[in-house]
Amino acid sequence: CASYEFQCASGHCISGSSRCDSDYNCMDRSDEDGCKCFTNELTCSSGRCVPSINLCDGVKDCEHGLDELRCGELISSGGCIKSQFSCPDGTCVPWSSTCN
Repeated sequence: CASYEFQCASGHCISGSSRCDSDYNCMDRSDEDGCKCFTNELTCSSGRCVPSINLCDGVKDCEHGLDELRCGELISSGGCIKSQFSCPDGTCVPWSSTCN
């Protein structure tokens, strides 16, 4: 790859500006690995960020399917927004955080 490009784990080259932009540009999705996640994103155990729009959509974006767990606990109205998790005490926290 050229100095201004990012090399995907597969060896494919993409524009360096496409790295960590919350959009999968590498077919293997490696351009989003190890990036700091935004508050409306879930952080997978690998460090990959999954946008809230991809949570509970039936597609496992995290290696172990973390983004598809606890989907029945999401409140669609009168409670937490889709990018938040409802803790047992009723508080809403970003998926990237944990309930205390």
